[in-house]
Amino acid sequence: MTEFATRGLALYTVPADWLSRLVMCGLPTIFLTFGHFALSVIGAFSWGVMDGLARLWGSCSSRALVAEPEGLTISGLFSCRIVPWPNVLAIRTWHRFNRLDYVAVYYRRADGRLEIASCLDQGDADQVRDFVCACADYASCASPRRSITLAGVHDQGVYLPLFRRFTQDVAIATVIGWAFDRGGPAFALGLLAASPSALVSLIRHPLRTTTFVEQDGLWCSCVKGEARPLRLIPRSLQLWVRGLAEAAYRNSSARPL
Repeated sequence: MTEFATRGLALYTVPADWLSRLVMCGLPTIFLTFGHFALSVIGAFSWGVMDGLARLWGSCSSRALVAEPEGLTISGLFSCRIVPWPNVLAIRTWHRFNRLDYVAVYYRRADGRLEIASCLDQGDADQVRDFVCACADYASCASPRRSITLAGVHDQGVYLPLFRRFTQDVAIATVIGWAFDRGGPAFALGLLAASPSALVSLIRHPLRTTTFVEQDGLWCSCVKGEARPLRLIPRSLQLWVRGLAEAAYRNSSARPL
């Protein structure tokens, strides 16, 4: 069993996220109440961008990702899911500022829908490598893994959580506006703040479902049924690709001659 989990930041991430949302949704309305129209508009847009960056760099959907022989266990706040290894499609990793490590697992649900589970921790680069290598070994146990699939913005597993968060932010801004008797303007300010927040958080995702396949030792991008060799493997996928290559080599070396 190999685990990558949100530890020291676990209690910080959720409260900080809600604090950012309340500031983004509430302060513009408060400024408007005191007659600062320009400041409320500029503030709504600016806080929306900052909230989007915070979501891009530091938000996660899971508390722990555990690689076990029977599958990948994804533990959330109130749920736990085991994904069979054939359904694990890709793992992307980022090393952020302040030694923050971010892992995103792309997998396919039983109903065929693509989903993303993300987790982060601080100062655990070695743990990230061990976790990705363990996942690559398990995913390649039955047969070498020759494909990588990334969910895009058009996939329900990507746009649905973003849309849910967008509507929640607009609703929060509207409720705060009603409390100050500024329901209509607060709704507009909520749209102004939630829109850049959602757009910035989309930067990480491709527009459509993206598939890479390995052919003759080269990874290729599949575009309209045509495989085009990649000049450079995306940095976020390099650890996963290296893990798959090492797993394939170990499996081939272990086979009897």
